[in-house]
Amino acid sequence: MTALVERVVWVSLATSLLLLPLLGLSGAIRRRYRAGSCYLLWLVLALRLLIPLPVPVPVGTALSQVVPAPAAEETLVPLPGISGPASVRGPQAGGAGGAAELTEALSWLWAAGAVLFLGVEGGGYLRARRKILEGSQARAGDQAALEALGGTVPVLRAGVDTPMTLGLLRPVIVLPPEVPEADLPLILRHELCHIRRRDLWYKGLMLLANAVHWFNPLVWRMAGQAGRDLELYCDEAVVEGQDSGFRRRYGQVLLQASSGGVTAALTTRLGGTEMKGRIMNLFLQKKKGTALVAAVVCAALLCGGAVAWGPSSAAGAQDLPQEAAARLQQVTESVALNEEGSQVRFTLPELEEGEDWRVQISGRYVAADQVSMSVHLDTPGVWEPGRSYEIPIKPRLRQAEGEGYYTQLTLHISLVRGEDSWDGEADLLALASQPQSAGSGWLWPVEGYHTLSALFGGRVHPVTGQRTDHTGIDIPAPEGTPVLAAASGTVEAAGWDGEGGLGDRVILAHGGGWTTTYGQLSQITAVTGETVEQGEVIGYVGATGRATGPHLHLELAENGVPTDPAAAYPGLELSVTGR
Repeated sequence: MTALVERVVWVSLATSLLLLPLLGLSGAIRRRYRAGSCYLLWLVLALRLLIPLPVPVPVGTALSQVVPAPAAEETLVPLPGISGPASVRGPQAGGAGGAAELTEALSWLWAAGAVLFLGVEGGGYLRARRKILEGSQARAGDQAALEALGGTVPVLRAGVDTPMTLGLLRPVIVLPPEVPEADLPLILRHELCHIRRRDLWYKGLMLLANAVHWFNPLVWRMAGQAGRDLELYCDEAVVEGQDSGFRRRYGQVLLQASSGGVTAALTTRLGGTEMKGRIMNLFLQKKKGTALVAAVVCAALLCGGAVAWGPSSAAGAQDLPQEAAARLQQVTESVALNEEGSQVRFTLPELEEGEDWRVQISGRYVAADQVSMSVHLDTPGVWEPGRSYEIPIKPRLRQAEGEGYYTQLTLHISLVRGEDSWDGEADLLALASQPQSAGSGWLWPVEGYHTLSALFGGRVHPVTGQRTDHTGIDIPAPEGTPVLAAASGTVEAAGWDGEGGLGDRVILAHGGGWTTTYGQLSQITAVTGETVEQGEVIGYVGATGRATGPHLHLELAENGVPTDPAAAYPGLELSVTGR
């Protein structure tokens, strides 16, 4: 648990670098941009705060098991792209037992705080829900008014001072005993907006982020600000496209219900100046804030990259001897897999007197019957410097249909010198998923369409009429045709290309320096940061950039240098329009 707490603290600190200016400028941001942009900002940061947490496997029983693997003679094929060391920890002093005990105690304190937070908040919610629903009753007129707006959830009257929505899975709208008949459609419209947008799930996400980072006051402020912006966002949705008369009537509903400390049409109590700001917001014209959200997403990803190695590399990194780092890098650079993914090979460099190597391969595996288990592969008890090792992996990393699969498998290396040690690691799953070279195993991304309208290289642009370098190939296909990932990889970018002319596009990183770009998409289904498999639909053909018709613009690059994608498909018959 100590490693988890270290990661949580580092994530909290890194994300605070974004929270601090955003919270400080929240007033200016709300005045300039629509509430929906602020809503998305807090959503992005809440996800960033929760991403480092391990995701439990929802099926099966967790076991601890050593996976035996008989040795096998196989030809080893090194794959590109392993960088090392992936993580480095500075000297681990053997006499630092007191520090270790303190870290362990702080870890339990964090866990107790998170459990207490969820217990207090969850218990309070359940008690309030039970009290509200016990004395509630339904009125036929309320239900008919909601159905006229297209809603189907139950509407109840209870002893509450403000309308609200309860329930994540089975939401219920609860109204005060007395609501003016003229106000009822506006109130129901507001609550129905919450339900359709799954706003209670949004609040639940904020609650979870707050629980995990209960020690960070900026996260508490973020959760509160997110609740206020959620209400502003809902207000904007209610009055969207309506005239000033409608907006005034809706503002009067909010103002009248807020008198006496009661907030109407809201699930969060916001009175005084906050209510004044909400009413003013109904009549302001604001920008969408797409660029702001994109900037925060990019910054959150950058923080994520820094945090990814934070707990491991920050501790004592300044004290890491250069020769130790060099030898750890030699090991990680030597890691290779055979073609079947059933054996890993690496070489341990020579050591000086008093030094030793320690190696472990561990991870998590889900069997064919969906039983999840932690695994530790069989390895020699003693490691000899200057020797190459071949460790069988069973089951192999490249699985056949119907077999189990690894969700994590990492080679951990430690260089031990007396009471100090330094660690490195290599992700074997990432190694197994990397393409060996261009032209080897690439999947054609637009199934059934093999005619090109533009080749790689110089050309006269059909829209601008300018002589330009065409860094990809164009594949015409009907709008809405699925676009498939040419190889497994990580979504490096997904969205608008700005002034690049590709419109909506997706960029995949496949390891070894290889990337593919898919432009002119009418719709994007991939999400930045996620891992996609070869053949997975990442978008649909369109013409959202500078284009004369629907087509896929496909690019292939190695270490940022564009190469002809058509050359990656030597066995595929391609034709060119008009040639």
